[in-house]
Amino acid sequence: MKATTSMINKQGYGVFKWASGNVYEGEFKDDERHGKGTMIWTDGIQYTGDWYRGIQHGFGTISFPDGSQKEGYFDNNVYIGEKKEEDTFT
Repeated sequence: MKATTSMINKQGYGVFKWASGNVYEGEFKDDERHGKGTMIWTDGIQYTGDWYRGIQHGFGTISFPDGSQKEGYFDNNVYIGEKKEEDTFT
């Protein structure tokens, strides 16, 4: 599946590119990023990992243009650290 802005209800694996130039490649469910995937923003930031209903949620790695990166758990798009406190999604 190659998703485009004209597609409705994206499902499965695909690539979606926003008009801004941001790109997501990975799994979709019910028209949202959901499962495993990679998002690349035009400012050079890249996140690879778990997505839940369109947000970074679960284990992942975020890389910054200066070469630094953080690997660990994310909760509602926020990096919470290397250790997972509890399973916050179903």
